[in-house]
Amino acid sequence: MVTVIEPEGTISDETVQLIELFAESVRAAFMQADREATLRERRAELERQQAALEATDQFNRLIREVIGVVLGPASSQSEIESAVCEPLVSDTDYIAAWTASCQANGMDVRTKQTASTTPVVELVDSPFAERLIRAVETTADPAIHSRQLHAEEERTEIHILGVPIAYGSHAFGVLAVAATDRSFSDPVRQGLALLGEAVGFAIAAEQRRTTLAAQGTVEATFAFR
Repeated sequence: MVTVIEPEGTISDETVQLIELFAESVRAAFMQADREATLRERRAELERQQAALEATDQFNRLIREVIGVVLGPASSQSEIESAVCEPLVSDTDYIAAWTASCQANGMDVRTKQTASTTPVVELVDSPFAERLIRAVETTADPAIHSRQLHAEEERTEIHILGVPIAYGSHAFGVLAVAATDRSFSDPVRQGLALLGEAVGFAIAAEQRRTTLAAQGTVEATFAFR
């Protein structure tokens, strides 16, 4: 509503028309603002959906690579972990990726495989990373930690997401990635968690294969209808 007060108590027809025209202009401006806000919301939703699709595609590709390692020639656990860490850094926006586990005494963290871009390699063996690894191994759930680093006289916010490397009841450690300007959305968390399960499956399969090879030759026949 537009209210106009005339001290003399009279408003001419021309003034009324001007007021009505002004009110119509204001209404049109409000409608335009609403349309622009709706367009911004739709654009933001499309961008979120696109980011989710890209993240899903990246993790699906990495999972296929892990399965390819399992189906290929005999490979060690470190080779399996390297097949995951290196693409996570080279093919995505992550600045570091590593696998690690706490030793039995719970006091020392053992880094098993790492890939990173400088200058954040120190994150892998920092007390900050140790707390993240213990948080994941204790709860067996994805965990996120953040901290600030001083790099070239500037504060850099580092975000790290860690997920368990496990298959069934067997836990093999933690897979972690670090980023500076990347949010860990639900698709990213789910994809990385699934990748951790795929690595756990690959490690378990390699351990079974190694055990069978050490005990001699085993022949198995499977029939499917």
